[in-house]
Amino acid sequence: MLPTEKLPILLAAQREYLRLDDLARVEIERGQKTYQRIFDQGVQVVENKLILPLALFNSLKQQCQQHSNSDRNEGDFALAFPVVRRVKGKGQDQKHLFYQSSIRCEESRLETVYTTLVQEVQDKLTLQDPRAIDQRIALEILRASPQPEEDLNALNFSSQIQSIRSIPGEKDQNQVYLDEIIESARGIHQRSQVLEALKSWKVAATTLQRPYTGEIAGIVEDFKQGELFSNEVKEAVREDLAIYQSNLAALKNWYLNAQKLGKSADYLQTVQRITDQFQSGVPLSEHQSHCLESDQKAAGQLSKQQNQLQL
Repeated sequence: MLPTEKLPILLAAQREYLRLDDLARVEIERGQKTYQRIFDQGVQVVENKLILPLALFNSLKQQCQQHSNSDRNEGDFALAFPVVRRVKGKGQDQKHLFYQSSIRCEESRLETVYTTLVQEVQDKLTLQDPRAIDQRIALEILRASPQPEEDLNALNFSSQIQSIRSIPGEKDQNQVYLDEIIESARGIHQRSQVLEALKSWKVAATTLQRPYTGEIAGIVEDFKQGELFSNEVKEAVREDLAIYQSNLAALKNWYLNAQKLGKSADYLQTVQRITDQFQSGVPLSEHQSHCLESDQKAAGQLSKQQNQLQL
């Protein structure tokens, strides 16, 4: 094996070692009574099954349901073994030396997400009001995050939330604040998505030569003024966009099929130009549609012959 081939293997092994070392160093307080965090009395592992006493199972089930209903990422459950403990005093400070570190890592990640977005929002929009900043951050998360529902928890690190938590007797107000911020951001995000869909609808309707294309601009303006769509408009949007996306996918496949068939560079450039024009609202001509279908059929036959030869 070449040295360059060994490098990814060595790096992967090093990352796994660091992960295990991190897990081995993490500590968690055992807790007591209502605030107990570690459960070992009556817990057994039989083959690949975890056996819990009924009372403990019901208690953990209730905690899971509470976390699920609150939409918060406040906890996690892990099975840790072998069990190694360090005991201080009479056991109140008993700690496990092996525990899942995901909670601490996730909190650190979300705090970084919030801090980074605050800086970006202030730099781009010069916002100063804490509520406006948090609403904009929620909106940016909804727009760009690959995991928006998880990353919305970053708002728990906002300055406004921290100030609410510091007020005695205001424990529930932080959730009220978060709900208001997120609901407002969702509304703005949904409206922006609808406007983008309407822009795409106008291109699609133009390409498909719909008779109502000239009315779309008025429908968009009515929506901006707060008016709702009729069921007929909703159905037209869904149908036209579905047909448009299907035709666009066929055009992109046309380019690939032309390459497979060994078409000339000029031919490929023509296909690309037709695709670009289609995306700007120019419909396909009968001749273009015929060429697309012909190349699709020919490419399918070529693939079938190649598969047969491999067999």
